Amino acid sequence: MSIGNGVNSDSTNVLTSVASICNPRGMAGYFETLEALHVQFSSDLTEITKLRKEQAALREAYLRFGDLERQIESKVHRLESTGALLANNTGREKIEKQLGEVGISLRPDWCANVSLWRMVREIVRQYHKTQIVQVCKILYQLGFEVTRQGVESALRTHTNQFHITRRGREKYVSLK
Repeated sequence: MSIGNGVNSDSTNVLTSVASICNPRGMAGYFETLEALHVQFSSDLTEITKLRKEQAALREAYLRFGDLERQIESKVHRLESTGALLANNTGREKIEKQLGEVGISLRPDWCANVSLWRMVREIVRQYHKTQIVQVCKILYQLGFEVTRQGVESALRTHTNQFHITRRGREKYVSLK
């Protein structure tokens, strides 16, 4: 191979490497690069130690934040259900205004989309144990057209939420 055609031969590469080692002017040499890498490595180790300490200090606050988020989510769901129960009596606009004052924004159709079992749960939550017929009566008085069969179906569907007991012919429901 000829040197003039732009292709380097092995001997040319070796000579270029020797020249680079012997003549460090204008470019970083092996020892400078090695020293810089060691400094960077030590600096990163020190920084990682500081970052892990800061992370450990924030972990408790992060876990508490997550706990609070779950509690807020639970309360928002409960407020939606309770608000739907109160909407006919208190007024939907007033409920929405009160929820908005604490930063809760709901979909426009929120009131119509609250499940029957969620409304039953909020009624039962007010009592230790109540008759199913009483739950139906309260729902009717609050303006909801429901049947006993519908309420019992909701209770059977959500057995993880409700406990049903019988005393003679009467059925009682409580929360689990």
